[in-house]
Order: sequence, then C-alpha cells, then structure tokens
Amino acid sequence: MKSEIIKCWTARRPVKILCVILIPIALFISSIGIIGITGLDYASSDFLFADLEKNDYFYDNYIYRTLANAESVFWLQSEENIRNMGCLEWEPVAYYSSDLPPNTYDNNVYPYDNGNRYGYGNPYDIDSDSPVGEPTQMQIAQYSLRSTNRTNQWYFGTVNAEHIDSEETKQMVENAIQQQLSEFFYAKSQLEEVPGLYYFITDGNRWVGNVSPENNVNFYKSNPVYFVNENGKPPEMSRDDGAPYQYPYYGGYYSSDNISSYIAFASEAVNWQNNVWKTAQRQLEIQLALIAGPLVAALALFVILLVGAGRRYGFESGKVSFMTIDKPWLDIGLCLVIGYEAVLGYVIYQALETAGRYDNAKWLTILFATASVVLTLPALWWITSLVKLCKAGKFWRHTMCYMILRGIFNGVKKILKSLWAGARLTVRVALIGFALLIATIICFGFAATGEPAVGLFLCFVFSAFAVFLLLRYARKIQNSNRARKPQAEAAMTSPSP
Repeated sequence: MKSEIIKCWTARRPVKILCVILIPIALFISSIGIIGITGLDYASSDFLFADLEKNDYFYDNYIYRTLANAESVFWLQSEENIRNMGCLEWEPVAYYSSDLPPNTYDNNVYPYDNGNRYGYGNPYDIDSDSPVGEPTQMQIAQYSLRSTNRTNQWYFGTVNAEHIDSEETKQMVENAIQQQLSEFFYAKSQLEEVPGLYYFITDGNRWVGNVSPENNVNFYKSNPVYFVNENGKPPEMSRDDGAPYQYPYYGGYYSSDNISSYIAFASEAVNWQNNVWKTAQRQLEIQLALIAGPLVAALALFVILLVGAGRRYGFESGKVSFMTIDKPWLDIGLCLVIGYEAVLGYVIYQALETAGRYDNAKWLTILFATASVVLTLPALWWITSLVKLCKAGKFWRHTMCYMILRGIFNGVKKILKSLWAGARLTVRVALIGFALLIATIICFGFAATGEPAVGLFLCFVFSAFAVFLLLRYARKIQNSNRARKPQAEAAMTSPSP
C-alpha cells in the first residue's frame, strides 16, 4: 500500500524538469513584488494593520507634528522678532576670578593656563567658604548662544567674553538667525498646506492660530481628531483606546506648561487623508500578494521535486536512481555551493544597491531575474542530491568526512590487529605500558618541582624494572617455543596412516 502511494506521488520526468524551471521564475515574480513595495510611500506593518476608521493612525501621524509646528511659530513669533534676536540669548556658562593664588582648587572651579580661576554655573551658588572669595569678585568668562524656542531648544556655540563683539561672533549670530528663520518658515508652510486644520496657541497675553480666540474648547472637540491642552489641566485627545500618550516631547525638552494648545482636524480633511491611505493600503496588499503567491507556488513545486527526487515514475519505490551530478561528495558540494552563493550574492547585492540608488527599474528587474536563476539552481542541485542519498540510506557514507574517518578507523584497526598476541599477553604488555606512562609523569613531576636528581633516579628504576619484566616474558616465550619444537618435528617425520 505504501509503495502504491509513493508511486502515485512520484512525478514524471517532464514534470520534474518543469519544476526546476518554474521555481526560479516564481522567485523572480516574487522579487518584482519586493521592487513594487520599495516604490510605495507607505510600507510598514503599522500602516498595513492600521484601522483607518478609528482615526488613530491619522492622530499619530498629524497631531504631534502639527502641535510642534504651531508651538514653534508661537515661540518664534515673526520674522522681525527673529532678526532682532528676540528668540536668541547669550547665556553665561563660565566665570573666573583673577585675584586667586595659582594652583588653588575648589569643587566649583578649576585652574586655567594664565593663573585665572574658572568655574561653571551660577557664581552666586558658590559656597561662602570657597577660596574664590566673595561672589562680587567673579567675572563672566564665556557665553553660549542659546535658542529660546521652547519647542526646539539648542545651543549654537560658545565664545569667550572678550570676543563677544568680534566679527566671528556676529557671523555666529547671523547663522543662528538664519537657522531660526528656516524653522519658522518651515513650520508655517506645514501649517498652511494642511486643509481642514484648526490650531490656536496662547499664553494668555498673545496668541497665534487660524481661528478666532472666541472659539471655546467644544469647537475643537466637535471634530473627529483633536488634541487640547489647557494650561493647568490634563490633556484631552480624540484617541479612545486608553493609550498612555503624554504631552509631546521635542528635542530633549517638554513643551511648556505655561501655554494652552488647541489642535483639531475637520471631517473633510480626515476623510480625504484616510481615503488616500486606504488606496495605499490596497496597493500594499496587492504587492504582498504578489510576493506571497509565487512563494507558495515555489514551495509547492519544491515539495513535488523532492518527493520525486531519485525515483522514476512507475518503477519500484525502494529503488533510488542517481545521475552524474550526484557523484560529488555532499560536504564538498555544500562548501562549493556556499562559497559560490556568497561570492555571487555579494556581487549582485552591490549591483542592486547601485541600481536602487539611481532608481533604475530596468536594471533592478534584470538583476533580480539573474539572481533568481544563478542562486537558485545550485541550491536545488545540492538539496535534491541530499534527498536522494537520504532515501538510499547513503547520506553519511557519501561524504568526504566519512571517507577520512573510515580510513583512520581502518588504519588503527589494522595496527591493533597486528599487535594482538592473545588476550593474556596483550593485557600484560598494555599494563606495563600504562605503568611506564605513570612513571614518566611522576618523574616529570619531580623534575618540575626542582628535584631533577630524584626524577632521573626514578626513571632509571622504572625503566630497569620494565626491561626486567619484558626479558622474563621473552624468556618464557623462548622456552615455550623450544618445548614445542621436538613435538612439531616428530609430527612431521611420523608416517601417515
């Protein structure tokens, strides 16, 4: 019954050849899906499994980014304010006192090359017992140029106090102003290009936004996506999954608690973006199906090939047939395939990286097609040879490792057989050899502990005792042979009956 089942599943030779041809083709079609995914704007597991109807994906992608841009515009205020250094300040970062003796140390200061004393932090925090003396003796030594934009705080550079009016310092300030102008115009453009966005930021005295200050919090909460953070109150948001989302965190600084922020998106904006994402989700699903479908087909063809490997349709199931390409040893073939795949795979990877950098779809397709053929066929050859040998029960015997180990085992066996002199005599000689080994170890032990004379004496004693035992056994063997010799001669001269 089992034989009949195997015969039923064994494919004909044209089917096996077709499997070998179709497997690389299926892998190539799957690679086309990979190329398609790399060209999509949205290709991530978060996007694929996002439930767009709940608007949480929209919230995660727009609220925090929009809030950062709106608060950045609020702190930077205007182009005129930025150019007047309204969002930059010089912060003292180092102080010194010139009336201290050299090499005087304190926890708050450290010595400087010219004998002055430098320290970081606020000079009025220095202990009254400090050797720097009274706080009035401290002078500012260095300044750092700092951005006061609470959404994106950064330090632009540090200068010595005596260089505060130098041309290099003025250029540093100009560069910092240009960076803030870039931040300001970028944030404004991001806010203006989103249709259906409502934002309002205020500290109670001034405000920025695109809606009237008369709108209360219910106006924002009436929209499908919103984030409200009123000063002194916990944030309110449109997410209803209970996720512990905290107030946005930017560049190492939390957004200020001294302002109130209101962000909302109208239904038309949310629905339009969700429709765009739904289309992108369908495109991603199509590309994934284009990858998974051929992979499943290749796996099915691979199983058919392995089931029929080494068997011919209609022949006995127990008989495995081999081809010329199955002759190389398995382990040697594996090493060759791994080396070949590694070298050629590296070359193809480098070429794919170059083609991908220039977004050359034609060369990407050619390279994937080449890789599907030249990397798949050698692997199929080795795997099918392995399966054939496993079916024939010759897997281990058809390896170079087996041949080497077998040769070593047979050589050792032959040597032991040539030394065998009967159980009794062989055991005695082995015991003598073991005793000599132990004696040698003991002698070396004495020599290592600084007693070479004792070691040499013990070596002489053990060696003499071993020679004595061997001579006695040799004498017994000689006597035994002499006693048998007359009997053997008598047997040879006696007439046959």
